[in-house]
Formats: sequence, structure tokens, C-alpha cells
Amino acid sequence: MGKISILRVVRQYFGTLRDNRRDGIYVPDLLMQIALPVLGSAAYGVFRYLGMAPVGDGNVSNNIVAIVSIVSALLCGAAVMIFQLRFDIIDSPVSGFASKNELAIVDEIYYVMLWAIMEGFIVAGVLTVRGVCHAHAIDCVLVSIALCLFANFCLALMMCVKRMSKAYEFVSRDWIKARRQK
Repeated sequence: MGKISILRVVRQYFGTLRDNRRDGIYVPDLLMQIALPVLGSAAYGVFRYLGMAPVGDGNVSNNIVAIVSIVSALLCGAAVMIFQLRFDIIDSPVSGFASKNELAIVDEIYYVMLWAIMEGFIVAGVLTVRGVCHAHAIDCVLVSIALCLFANFCLALMMCVKRMSKAYEFVSRDWIKARRQK
């Protein structure tokens, strides 16, 4: 599975859920990004199986597939730009203008984007397979998996936007000042 393994992307994503000050997993991030989507979607799946949750129609699944497909495709372009930014920082004629923490934020943005791209494609695939499933129990499981991944997809995108905001702050404030001084 070496060439198609996604374990590296998973490890890098979980590496972004850490506290930089203490160099360990940041429990609130772990709870928000992982536990909340898992517990919420599992509860929904159980209630749906028991007939106690709204089922909705196929349009909801179709809309989610459209959303994650479009956003994942756009993220592919943004990931290329972040990749290029990383190289531009390394090859900059003004060496040392980016601190270790600033480079870490750029790397984390990239890792979260890769995670979201992968997750979006998986959500689209799960919901597409769900369309051909006629067993109620399997349908409930697939919907729960898709709901969990979609919730984490949205939360990961929010985390990415927050980090992009932070990156913009240090680029606009610190890097421009450093270039002017040298």
C-alpha cells in the first residue's frame, strides 16, 4: 500500500492538533475536531437506524457531494500555492526572515489542506456508494461515516482559515518589515 497509503496525511493532520507551547496534543482541538464529529454522527446513525432521526431525501446527500467536491478541488489549487510559498520562503534572498514558528504555521496550513482534500474525496465517495445501497443498516452506517467526515471537513477548513489569518498577520507585519530593514 506504500504509494496509495494515506497514513502520512493522517499523521500530519493529527500533528497539527498540538499545543506549540507545550509540544503535545492540544486536548480541546482533539475533542472539537475528532470526538465531537464522531460522537455526533454515531448518535445520529443510531437514532436514524431506530427511526427516530429525520431521514431527508437524496438531495441532501447530492448537495454535500457537490459542496465537498467543489471545495476539495479548490483546495487542490490553494495547496499548490501554499507549497510554492514554502519554497519561496526557503529560496528567499532575505535569509532568516521567517521564524521556525512561522514556517510551522505554513506547514500546518498545508497539512490541514491535504487532510481536507482527502476527506472531501472520501465523503463524496461514501455518499456516492450510499446511493446504490439498499440495506437500511448499511445506509445508516454510511450516512454516519459521511456525516462524521463532513463535520470534521468543515472544522478542519475553519482551522485552516484561522491559521491563514495568522500567517497573513506575520507576512504583512513582520516579513515586510524584515525585508525593508535588510
